[in-house]
Amino acid sequence: MEGFGRAVGARLRQARRDRGLTVTELASRSGVARATLTAIEGGGGNPRLETMYALADTLEIALGDLLPRSADPSPTVVVRAGEGAQVVGDSLVATLLAEIPSSSARVDVYAMTVSGPERVSDEHPRGTTEHLLVHSGTLVTGPASDPVTLRAGDYARFAADTRHVYRAVDGLCDVTLLVVSPERPADR
Repeated sequence: MEGFGRAVGARLRQARRDRGLTVTELASRSGVARATLTAIEGGGGNPRLETMYALADTLEIALGDLLPRSADPSPTVVVRAGEGAQVVGDSLVATLLAEIPSSSARVDVYAMTVSGPERVSDEHPRGTTEHLLVHSGTLVTGPASDPVTLRAGDYARFAADTRHVYRAVDGLCDVTLLVVSPERPADR
C-alpha cells in the first residue's frame, strides 16, 4: 500500500501543478482539508474514494488519472483478483483494472463492489458517461433525479456529468464499471 500512496501523491501533485494551483487553492476548491491534501501528496495516508473523487472532479480529470497503473507493455495483460489500484469508499470498493486511451476519449475499467448506504456521486467533467454491467445482486444507479434498478445481467449507460447514485438493494452487488471521459486539450 505504501507504493500506492506514493504513486497517488505524485500523480495528484503533478495534476495540481499542471493546473497552476497551490495546495491551499486545491484544498479550498475541493473541500478537502489542507492537511489531508498535504499528506496525500506526501505519499501518506490511505485516501478514501470520496476524497479522491473530490480532488479529481475539482482538477477536472478522471479518477483513474490519480491511480497507479501497470507499466506492463505486453500485448496481453492479466489483472488477477485482488490486484489493481483499489480505492475504498463508504459504500463501495473500486479496483482500476485498465485504462484505455484513444484520441477522443479515455475509458477506465473498474471492478466494483457496492454495499451499504446509497452513494451520491457529484458531477464528473462534462461529457463523462458511465456504463455498468451487474454481475450479482441488485443495484439502483443512474442520475440522482431518475435512477434505475438493475439485476444480474442488466446493463445501463448514463451521463455522469450530473449527480448520480449507486445503492445495493440486498447486501453486496458486483459490477463492471466503465467510465468514459472525453480527452481535454490539456490531456494530450
